[in-house]
Amino acid sequence: MEQGKKLFFDVSKLRRIFQYAAPYKGRFYWSVILAIVLAALTPVRPLLIQLTVDQYVAQSLPKMVIYVTIIQMGIILIETLMRFAFSLLPHG
Repeated sequence: MEQGKKLFFDVSKLRRIFQYAAPYKGRFYWSVILAIVLAALTPVRPLLIQLTVDQYVAQSLPKMVIYVTIIQMGIILIETLMRFAFSLLPHG
């Protein structure tokens, strides 16, 4: 390989970083899991808002607006708990 050519992705540097991060691998795995779950939950809220406005507010169904609002509050609570879970997890 030419010396002047830089690699876009250097596997040896990545291995070195993982060696330093090894004591925190449990925390790393949890953060990956939480990130995936949050990525799935985050788009649900705007969809619920769209559903609420398009179908229930437009048709004057206040009971359904209340139900969807309670569901949204539950999703927000779950998201908040998951976001803080990472900072509350013990090291290791």
